[in-house]
Amino acid sequence: MLPVRTSLSALLTNGVMIGALAIAAARHGLLLEGPAVWTVDAGILYGAMAGCLYLVAFLILHLVAQRMSLGLRPVYAAFGAVSVVATMLVMASPGQIQAFIDEGFLFLALGALAAFGGIAGFLYHVRAGYCAEGDDPRTLDGFLRSLSPASSDDDDDRYASAASARDAPAHKGKASEDRAHVQTESAEYFDGPLQVRTSFGTMIIAALAGTLFFNFGVAFMGFASFLVQQTAPAAEGGRDIADAVRNFHPFAGVSGLDGIVGAFANSAAGALLFGVLLAIPFAGVIYVCHMVARALDQTSYLAYAGIGLVAPPVLGMLLFFVLFFVGIKMAVPCAIAMIIYRSYAGLEPKFVAEDIHVDDRRNLVGAGHARRRYGRVIASR
Repeated sequence: MLPVRTSLSALLTNGVMIGALAIAAARHGLLLEGPAVWTVDAGILYGAMAGCLYLVAFLILHLVAQRMSLGLRPVYAAFGAVSVVATMLVMASPGQIQAFIDEGFLFLALGALAAFGGIAGFLYHVRAGYCAEGDDPRTLDGFLRSLSPASSDDDDDRYASAASARDAPAHKGKASEDRAHVQTESAEYFDGPLQVRTSFGTMIIAALAGTLFFNFGVAFMGFASFLVQQTAPAAEGGRDIADAVRNFHPFAGVSGLDGIVGAFANSAAGALLFGVLLAIPFAGVIYVCHMVARALDQTSYLAYAGIGLVAPPVLGMLLFFVLFFVGIKMAVPCAIAMIIYRSYAGLEPKFVAEDIHVDDRRNLVGAGHARRRYGRVIASR
C-alpha cells in the first residue's frame, strides 16, 4: 500500500478546523472550559493551542503510518478521531469530565468529537494524496517501448526512435496480453474501463457538505432579514418589515452588536444542526444519483453535477408532488454534493462478468443451441 504524503497545507487546514472545534466546544461547555474572560485574542490563543496539540498527535500517527505503509482512508479517519479525542481530553477540565460522567453523556460527547475528527482525518487523506515515489513516467514509457519497438519507413522517425532507445535505460516489468494492466519495477498502471467507486463514507461527507450549503443559505437569509430589521427606517412600511422579522427571528428584539452576533451565531448553529440531521437522507439521494451515473456509464464531473441538479426535483415528483418544490431548492446543493462525491470517491476498474454457479453442466450451451429448443424424451414405460 502506498503511504500518504506529508502536506503542510492540509495539516494547517486540519489544525484550524480543530482549533475552531475547540473554541465552539468551550463556548458551549462540551467537555472544555475556556478562558475566564472571552476576548478575540483569548479565543485565538485557545484555538491555536488546541490545534497544535491535535497536529502533534496526528503527525505522530501519520509518521508511523508512513513507516508501516498504511495509506487507507479509514485508517486516517481513525487517526483523526483518536487525535481529536486525545486533544480534548488533555484540554478538558476534570470538573467538566466528572460532570459529563455523572450525567451519563461522556461517551456521547466523545463520540461527537470523534466523528468530527474522523472527517478531519478523511479530508487530510484526500487533500494530501499518496506519495509519488516510484511513479516514473520514463520507466513506464521505456517498458512500453520495449514491448513494441517502433518501426517506420520515415528516416526521421527511425532516428528519433533509435535516440529514445539509447537514452532510455533498460526496464523490467510485465503486462497483460491486452496491455491494459502494466507493472513496472516500481509501480502499477491500468488503462482500461473505469467507474466511480461506491464509498458510503464519502457519501456522508458529501451529503454533509450539501446540506450545510443549503442550510447556511437559509440561515444567511434569516440573518439578512435581521439586518433589514436593524436598518429598517421608521417610515411607512418600515415598521411592517420590522414587526415581521421580529416575529421570525429570536434575536430580532436585541439591538446593537450583541444582537447581530447573537443572530449570526443562532443562524449558524441552527444550520449546522439541521445539516447534520438531514445528512443521512441526503446521502440516500446521492447514492441514487451515483447509481444513475453508473448506469449511464458516466464518470465526468459535469455528468455528476448534471445528475445531481436534475435528481431532486424528479425524485420529489415521483415520491410526492409537494416535494417537487423542496427538490427545486435542493437541486444546487445536490449538484455541489455530487461534485464533492466525484472528487473524493475516486475511480476503480469496471467489474468483470459475475461468477456463474452451475449444478447441471448440460446448461452450459449457447442461446441458439439446438438443446435449448429440443427437450429429451424419456419413455415412461
